[in-house]
Amino acid sequence: MRDRKAHRFSAKVKSFEAAPAFAINGVVEVVATPSGVAVLAKGYWPARKGADALKIEWDEIRTENRSTPQIIAECKDRIKNSGALAASKGNTARALGKAAKIVEAIASRWLPRLPW
Repeated sequence: MRDRKAHRFSAKVKSFEAAPAFAINGVVEVVATPSGVAVLAKGYWPARKGADALKIEWDEIRTENRSTPQIIAECKDRIKNSGALAASKGNTARALGKAAKIVEAIASRWLPRLPW
């Protein structure tokens, strides 16, 4: 089985054309799933080729519209302007000042799924 999922979070399948997938030798079935369209086949490569051949129209009405840089900027802003302090241990500013190297990163495939 090979599935095709939306490239944007919360997008749903509006319609799909299965005929191009069935034209691939070895494709047995094409079914809609809650998150996309699945191609069932007799092996990996027929499933992959069938999934690649699908023509899918996505309903993106309720999708995330912010770009990754916008989401990261919002995360950084929320970190700087956080709410009530739950605990405070040590001196972060002093520790960062003494650090030989500081690595700063916010990266996750789940960023668009953050609940805000």
